[in-house]
Amino acid sequence: MARPYTSQEVNSVISEHKRLRSVMKECESEIEKIRASVRSRMMMFASKDIFRANMKKELTENTDNSSDPDIAFLSENLYRQASLMKCDSGYKEIEKEYGSLVDKAVSSASSMSNPIKWMFTSAKSKNDASESFEYLNSLLQGSYKSRIDENHSLFESIKGMSRDDAILKFRENPVRCEKYLREYINEKNYKLGEVKEINDLFDKVNRIKDRKDGLDEEIYSGKNEIKKACDEYRRKEIGNILSNVPVEAISRDSSGVRIKVLEDAGYTNVAQLASLSKAQLVSINGIGDDNAAAIKNQVDKYINEVASGVRIRLSSDDRSLEFSKLLSAIYSYRRKKEIKSETDSYIKEHEKDINEGYVNLHSASDTLKWFCLTDSQKDGVRKTYDSLKTLLSDEYLKSFESVSDTSKISSVSINDIRADFENDTVGYINILDETVPGLMGDDGTMYGLPGELAEDIRTQSFGLQGLNCTLRPYQEWGVKYVLHQEKVLLGDEMGLGKTIQALACIVALRNAGDTHFMVICPASVLANWIKEINSKTDLRAVKIHGRDRLESFEKWLKEGGVAVTTYETTSFLKYEEGYRFSFLVVDEAHYIKNISAQRSKNVRDISKHADRMLFMTGTALENRVDEMISLIEILNPEISKQVKNIAFMSAAKQFRDKIAPVYYRRKRDDVLTELPEKIENDEWTILLDEEKKIYKADVLAKKYADIRRVSWKVDDLSKSSKAIRLKEIVEEAKSEGRKTIVFSFFLDTMAKVRELLGDCCLEPINGSVPPQKRQEIIDEFDKAPEGSVLCAQIQSGGTGLNIQSASVVVICEPQLKPSIENQAISRAYRMGQARNVLVYRLLSDDTVDEKIMDILKQKQSVFDAFANDSAAAENVEKNDIEQGIDEKTLGSIIDEEIERIKQSKGETDGAKENSTEALSDSPEDPADP
Repeated sequence: MARPYTSQEVNSVISEHKRLRSVMKECESEIEKIRASVRSRMMMFASKDIFRANMKKELTENTDNSSDPDIAFLSENLYRQASLMKCDSGYKEIEKEYGSLVDKAVSSASSMSNPIKWMFTSAKSKNDASESFEYLNSLLQGSYKSRIDENHSLFESIKGMSRDDAILKFRENPVRCEKYLREYINEKNYKLGEVKEINDLFDKVNRIKDRKDGLDEEIYSGKNEIKKACDEYRRKEIGNILSNVPVEAISRDSSGVRIKVLEDAGYTNVAQLASLSKAQLVSINGIGDDNAAAIKNQVDKYINEVASGVRIRLSSDDRSLEFSKLLSAIYSYRRKKEIKSETDSYIKEHEKDINEGYVNLHSASDTLKWFCLTDSQKDGVRKTYDSLKTLLSDEYLKSFESVSDTSKISSVSINDIRADFENDTVGYINILDETVPGLMGDDGTMYGLPGELAEDIRTQSFGLQGLNCTLRPYQEWGVKYVLHQEKVLLGDEMGLGKTIQALACIVALRNAGDTHFMVICPASVLANWIKEINSKTDLRAVKIHGRDRLESFEKWLKEGGVAVTTYETTSFLKYEEGYRFSFLVVDEAHYIKNISAQRSKNVRDISKHADRMLFMTGTALENRVDEMISLIEILNPEISKQVKNIAFMSAAKQFRDKIAPVYYRRKRDDVLTELPEKIENDEWTILLDEEKKIYKADVLAKKYADIRRVSWKVDDLSKSSKAIRLKEIVEEAKSEGRKTIVFSFFLDTMAKVRELLGDCCLEPINGSVPPQKRQEIIDEFDKAPEGSVLCAQIQSGGTGLNIQSASVVVICEPQLKPSIENQAISRAYRMGQARNVLVYRLLSDDTVDEKIMDILKQKQSVFDAFANDSAAAENVEKNDIEQGIDEKTLGSIIDEEIERIKQSKGETDGAKENSTEALSDSPEDPADP
């Protein structure tokens, strides 16, 4: 086969293809050359303090090579590399598409370039060579060559570009070149040049983050310390109990144990054996392996049984090392949580700026990262840096570290910790509940409610901003129950804080946007409600009572707040059709048990306008099922219908589960096992019309003794606000199976108390009763039935006697010496008392009672401040507490009262219905059938 093409033609085509392949290689070689030069320059550039210079834009605005040759060099060559990479990318695509084919075709067609070689080529090879040549020739005529030429033209223009032009192009878009710089940054063993100023700020931010994390760790560790202290305290309690279990007890449940051998060895109780290992038991002469195993098993059984029933009771009277450790652990945890909260609040204002600044500055945290930013990005970094630098000043960090410092906690004395505990016992108890649930009794998971209902209530959330006291867990649960169920009867026992739970519900609803709330209560506790609202919340109390009741009612309708009114006043309150308000609280709800009574009808009418309702009573209704159902009928008619037919089985679980959605009652023994046993209550009453006149006359006449007997001087005790409240307290105590002791300084007040309470009162104790007779009266009181009352003159019955059968103490008037009152209370509140002691002080609003109580509280606080120093305490008690309020101070109080009364002279004392109201609010309302 003759050659179709001349050697010259063939060589020309092959040479062109080799040239084109060389052009492509040249670009790759140039890129590698740039990479090598950039790599060598980068080591020098990384050590430059480029950021500080660029803070003033000294370098970035000057492209002159003399300003910084490294910047100029890198700017130029990074741009060239980024641009050449585009060429290189195009070449690689061509190479991938044609490379192997071209090489094969060139090899095949090369036989045509030599005439002699062509003569000895086989026919098939000649045919392949001719096809290869034609293929190569066609490539030169088509896109293959044109694409290479285009890339080469770009390559030449980039290569031939001046340095200044290349730098200018880089400055227009440095981000385009950044990925190529990253190739160098990510190379192993390449150390970046840190920007010191930025990293200094990072160190400050990290100090803040580390301290926050450190606080979290301290709090977590604090929880564990509380648990550890609880374990030690429980072991002590278990040991105390087991120390009272004689070794003989082991033989009762495990025959064959050689008790005599143990006793001869000096072991008299189970606590001693609990500390011994099996090997130590075996070492006792006469105790073998089998005996030791039996003893050990029996002791472990006792330990487990005792441990399951041990509950912690926090009491400041406990001076044991274990209790001190527990208090210290709780105090430390509590303070650290407070410090954490203060720390979070301190940095919250700037936390977002700090975090964002921290992230933004990472884009410039080393020289090379900074180098790749655009001018606008650099401006942003500069602003962020300046802002963060100002924010994280040394003064700010110093303040932050001061706020977050927990180092001083460990140096707080145990006396100061005990004082803190006594000041806020509930706070300590709540922390113990939080960290070790169930350790003090009910773990709060159910509080007696059926499981499904309890689970629903558990999820109820509410906000208590504006409530100025701490709720116990069981009280929080009660609030959840009321809010979740919306219309309920709360029957918690006396002293469990039904009023506080009601106020917490109102605060929660107010925080959710509600505005109008109403409390209906007996006149005897009206003043108490007003004071509780004002002292325990930031809510506005509106008293709707007396002559201006309608004006106050209209004001409440317009402005909202918490309206507080009485059962009798409800007769005057009329709502427009369709009017709605948020929440109705009915205190002492058993007052409306009789559906035919007028006040019951009034409350029912008002309840139709309330979106939510809370009826409250401390009177146990389980044994008065008809009364309970009559109240439930107002709240939830459907449940009322369901339980009427099974009222006969009110003690059964089926009945209790049926009423659980609407009736909730908890006993102190179930929820207050951990609290100190004394619960004090100031019971404020409002003077009725007649007693107010008597009081004003006594004040103006400066009859000191008569003034102190405020409310007890009326002849008709149905018109004495204190007498009415006393009767209510005694009756509620009786319903709970309690006995009451009533103290007064005045003999005639004691006589009136006996007249008021009748047969339930025993012979009184006063100064004329000889000591032996006093003990006989107390013995009789101990044997007397539940609900009995003992009257005692506070100077006589307040010292030297143990009256432990009484768990309710009522003091008829404030005492001028706090020590006298404290001694009287301690007659019932002492070791051996099996129940919580409830103390009630009967006080009259807008009388000397208020001023006397204020002064006594101040004196008591002075004493408490020195209570940790026995010598100082003794001195304060002798010189101040014992002195109490002297005649001069009392005279000043009365002078102030005289001035107040004179200023209000001419004002009417209040509507006549006030006197009637006290009668109508009594549970024995004559109007009730």
